Amino acid sequence: MLSAQPLTRSDLLLLLRPVNSVVLSDRRFVHQARLWGLIGALLFFAAIQIPAWVSYLRPNLRDNSETAKPSEAQLLAKTVEDSAQAAVTNVPEERSLLSYERLAISAPITWQVEYKNKEIQRHLENGLVHIKDAAEPGQQGTVILTGHSSNYVWSKGDYKTVFAALLQAQVGDTINLKHRGILYTYEVKDVYEVTPDRIDLMNAKSTVDLRLITCTPLGSTKKRLIVDAVQTTPDRTKNSEFSGGLIKAESLPKVR
Repeated sequence: MLSAQPLTRSDLLLLLRPVNSVVLSDRRFVHQARLWGLIGALLFFAAIQIPAWVSYLRPNLRDNSETAKPSEAQLLAKTVEDSAQAAVTNVPEERSLLSYERLAISAPITWQVEYKNKEIQRHLENGLVHIKDAAEPGQQGTVILTGHSSNYVWSKGDYKTVFAALLQAQVGDTINLKHRGILYTYEVKDVYEVTPDRIDLMNAKSTVDLRLITCTPLGSTKKRLIVDAVQTTPDRTKNSEFSGGLIKAESLPKVR
């Protein structure tokens, strides 16, 4: 009769080898899955930012020797934006258009939009948004306009990256705005970034006639880019008095 022999250490290792192989294989699979998941997430994030970067780079890539394809806003103005004034002069009196020629920005404006995120987001689908209770062009106050810099590619509207190039704004730039049949021209005086809690910027400042707001950096709502400009024509001293109330807000517009 055969007697049972105790298992040696080498026997145990031999028996456990398949188990160890399976465990190691599983761990390797998990690590590879995580790696490919991370790579996939990075590629997805990069892909959805492509439209914003195209808009951001457009001013640098634009060939002035060729006539650019008219945008929707330029078609509304019945002209191709080969000069800022030509782009805004022919806008129907009941419509408004902002043109920032150096940055290839051109978009219609919806006026007096309530400071509610849902309302702002809905009207941003059609261009730029003017915040209710802020001054309008020709009034002694600050015209506050906001627009998307890098909204999601699957979001509605044709202006998801209208302010992407605004990140390249420079002091001394010219901005044109046609409103109620009058052409207003502004000169950029300051460009800076702030945190979203700077709600004081939602109210009028005597030295700022136009304030543009968007999110920065591209693809983020971490900070806000502010572009302040002063009206150069018509004469700002002849603007009418403005008695608008304070804009109540918990943070600056979240427009991404």
